[in-house]
Amino acid sequence: MQQAIWNERKLHMKYERADGKIVERVVDPLGIVAKGSTWYLIASSNEASKLNTIK
Repeated sequence: MQQAIWNERKLHMKYERADGKIVERVVDPLGIVAKGSTWYLIASSNEASKLNTIK
């Protein structure tokens, strides 16, 4: 993820949402944030009109 952020490359992600649904998405990573021992990816995508926070 760090290299994708630095090189402004898209990421193809597959992850499980809090409701248990598996989601696949191509995102433009903007940054990584750490809060305690949890890391979050901040990203935008064409599929969503807002910024996404992915744990």
